[in-house]
Amino acid sequence: MSVWIILNEQNVWWRDKSKIDEKKHIKRWLESRVKWFSKIMDLKENPGLIYIIRGPRQVGKSTHALLKIRELLKKVEPFNILYVHCEAFSGRKELDQAIREYLRSTRGVVWIFIDEATHIKDWYVSIKYFKDIGLLDNAIVVITGSSSLDLARASNYLSGRRGENIEQNLDRVLLPMSFREALLTAFGSQQLKRFIRRSITQKTLLEVISGRIPLELRKILAFWDEISDAFEKYLITGGYPLTIDEYLKKRRISTSIYNLFITLVRRDLEKYGYDPLKVDQVMRRLIETLTEPVDYETLKSGTDIRSSTRLSDYLTALQNSYIVTPIPYINPSEKRVMMRKRRKYYFRDPFIYHAFRAWTLGLEPFEASKHAAKDPTIKGIIIENIICEYLVRYVTAYNNRPLIDPQSHMQYIGYWKTKKGEVDFIIRLKNRYIPVEVKFREKIQRSSLRALIKTTQTLRNRGVVISKRPEDLIEEQHYVAIPAQIFAIIFPSPSR
Repeated sequence: MSVWIILNEQNVWWRDKSKIDEKKHIKRWLESRVKWFSKIMDLKENPGLIYIIRGPRQVGKSTHALLKIRELLKKVEPFNILYVHCEAFSGRKELDQAIREYLRSTRGVVWIFIDEATHIKDWYVSIKYFKDIGLLDNAIVVITGSSSLDLARASNYLSGRRGENIEQNLDRVLLPMSFREALLTAFGSQQLKRFIRRSITQKTLLEVISGRIPLELRKILAFWDEISDAFEKYLITGGYPLTIDEYLKKRRISTSIYNLFITLVRRDLEKYGYDPLKVDQVMRRLIETLTEPVDYETLKSGTDIRSSTRLSDYLTALQNSYIVTPIPYINPSEKRVMMRKRRKYYFRDPFIYHAFRAWTLGLEPFEASKHAAKDPTIKGIIIENIICEYLVRYVTAYNNRPLIDPQSHMQYIGYWKTKKGEVDFIIRLKNRYIPVEVKFREKIQRSSLRALIKTTQTLRNRGVVISKRPEDLIEEQHYVAIPAQIFAIIFPSPSR
């Protein structure tokens, strides 16, 4: 098949720019109740730049690429925008030919979107070659993919050729929507959206972390019923646009959505040499030990993996796929992360947790998700996972670390546990250390906060207790308490 046949099929706007609205992803976005277009697609328009955008499966990378094209069509000549989805090409040779022939047919500055590049082995070798011979001098290239490992290798391979002197933020990650983003795009009323945009700022979070309850958090309690209802939905849907849209329209999520996500993740990992059955075994052990400190021996039990080194490979692959996040042990007295101690593992989004829990336990996924969101114990675990994800995103950005690296948070967040108690998280904000404890329950016993209070005395900083009820929004001597539903709103959306 001629590459031009493929290119004309994928670039329907060359004939009529309005045809982009007929592309499957755009059509679904236009029909969706979730109009999400992340700030990570704010791209500079300087020729010579090569952006790499990563993220988990099904999060909306292809949709975002096409939405960016839709935006560009308002000011860019249609033929000067090329989109190639790599599943349409048999290999690197065919992709090479398509890009080469396209570039020879254009004049002026062009945009090239290479979607799901990781489908083609060593695709970045071609990009490097085209860059070296000057074919991309007048191009802005945007590359998407789901494998952090492959894209990290590409980023290193292309180092010095991507326009780093013009744009520092060339590696970006599209993660599932936070609760704040879900409120602003899907769940919230217009009044609540206006209040959040106007009043809940970066300063709000900094005040809470500093041990104060700002006035705007007391005012937002006027929307408590709406926020609480939306939070209950988010515990089931997570931050995936597809799951939120389906739930809002049908009040359920079809089994096919869960199964497609699992199938794609397992297929990607199998491509890199990971046995899907062993992936399932590891995931089941992670679910069984979720939020608890574990070592490799604990996780290996019940799996067919005998080597700790090989288990480490599986865990790293799951991290690189943006499925789980490790949290190391931190010694508050020494203010030091200890990598050799047991780690805790958390899922990066509620939907990911529900999908793998149902898959590994043989449950009907939506019914299992609803049950999990109502069961007090499992619900508390899901909320601790949500809080962990937001803290990881925040400390990574605050300490100027790259969010695209799934390991970049490791020096800035940890847990602490002794025989007398445990602190769920201690976050490091440059030279400050803040303990954070999740207590999503009707009544918080002061005795359950002994470890937190002792840690605040050691660190000489107030801690943060994540609670359940609106009346828990208080300042105490050693900590501030804030309901999880409110705490989840005050985190800014990731921009890189």
